[in-house]
This record gives sequence, C-alpha cells and structure tokens, in this order.
Amino acid sequence: MFERLRPGKGTTILWVRKGYADSLLAAGICRPGRLLVDHPIRLPGRGPVAILPLPGRKGEEAILKRYRRGGLAGKILPHLFLGTARFRREISTAETAIRKGIPVPFPLALVRKGRWGLYRVFGVTRRIPHTRNVQEIVDASLSPTRPKDFIDSIARTIHGMHERGMTHADLNLGNLLVSTAGKGPPVYIVDLVGARLGSALTAVQQLKGLRRLRRSWEKSCFFREVLPGSEIGRFLSIYCGSDRELLAVLRGTGAMDRILARTRRLGWWLARLRR
Repeated sequence: MFERLRPGKGTTILWVRKGYADSLLAAGICRPGRLLVDHPIRLPGRGPVAILPLPGRKGEEAILKRYRRGGLAGKILPHLFLGTARFRREISTAETAIRKGIPVPFPLALVRKGRWGLYRVFGVTRRIPHTRNVQEIVDASLSPTRPKDFIDSIARTIHGMHERGMTHADLNLGNLLVSTAGKGPPVYIVDLVGARLGSALTAVQQLKGLRRLRRSWEKSCFFREVLPGSEIGRFLSIYCGSDRELLAVLRGTGAMDRILARTRRLGWWLARLRR
C-alpha cells in the first residue's frame, strides 16, 4: 500500500501511499519544514500544521504535521528521533483502525529528513473538511450542535474505539475532531502515535484511557475559570450505556486520584501565574 522513495540525492526519505506520490511531490512534500513556515495553521491543543492542496486530485487536501517529543526529552531535542519505526506503526494502526470502522484520518505519507540516526519526521494525512478539534470549539465557546449532542457523539465514538480494541496514547481535547458537515462520522480521533489495537478493553483499561481525557477537560475548564459542570457525568452515562458495573468503576476515583487531581490543579495555578 505504501512505497519507499528517495527523491534526488539528498537525505529525504518518503513512505508514500501508492497513487499519491506525484500529487504529494508536486505539493512540495520534500520540503516539509518550509511548508510549515510558509503556510502555518495553529490549532488549540495541537502544534502547527500546514494544509496542502493536492494537484491532480480535485477537491482533496492534505494535512502536514511535524512530530514532536513530549516530556523532558521534548525540551532538549523536541524534533529529533532515532529512527521512524514508531511512526510507521502509526500508519499501520490507522489502516487497521479504518478497516475496523474506527473514524481516524486516512494516512498518505511519512517524511524523514536527517542523517546519522537522528531524524526529523513529518506525517501527512488526508484533510477531513468541515471539522474543528474540541479544544478549539471549547476555547471559542462554539458548538456545531446542541451541547448534549456534542458530548454524546464524543462518548459514543470513544466507546466504539475501546470496544474495537484500540487504546490511544494521548486522548485529549485537541485530538478529537468534531465534524460540522452533517454527513459521515460526527467525531474523528487523530494522532495515533503510540496507539495499540487488540481485543476489547477491560474496565481497568477503559478507566486508564479516559483519565487523560478527563484531565484535559478539567485543565481546559480551569484556565477558562469555569467549573466542569455536568459534562463529565453525561459523558460517562452515554459511554457506559446500560453497563451499570462499568459506570460504577469509572465513577469511583479513589483517594490517590483525588490527591493527584489537587496536585495537577496546583501546577495549573502556577502555570496561570506565569502567563
């Protein structure tokens, strides 16, 4: 499905979906850093991306992003990686997820630039038109539908992902896209680096997967100086459906979770003071 290309005599290596090489090369994919400088779009909760029209493919556009390290390593070498195996696994995971009916972006290419084992890596997916990420919607106080439908769609999409055996390494508001098109999936899940596919998740695995999303929502509410409200309760109710046992597990946080929540709020408060 993907072919490995080395355009010219430079250090750039491409993994491109068959049939898309000419369009992506014409769009300038061999110069991804320049594309991000010349055509940057910054989205809340995500790094800069570039939107690329695809010559020869009427109406199709691509999204280009640069992969970035998180944590302490991200402060030292934010854009350098040893190899590309984890990013090629992301493509494989996305392909399998699509076959299973999980709404994720359609992968088009991977770009590697560098030498001596240290590389900058860029990902390219087909653009999903008429979408906003949830962080963007929340920050702008916009909702494409009534609030309860907005939450319901996200809850059902994530439950479907977990039911089909996919775990997401960084489930947060910025990695959920809400469609305003009125057709197709209402919500898409993006950024699959570190995602895994297997059997349906256990209750403990579901709890672990949802904790990151809850932290993201609580952090967003904290910086907007609003209370989380009833959204968390509604999300869990829709996510669990008639499974009362699962609902009890997900609602039971325990003493350690409450301590960690206070610690996070202290960190957010300090971050707000530095702004």
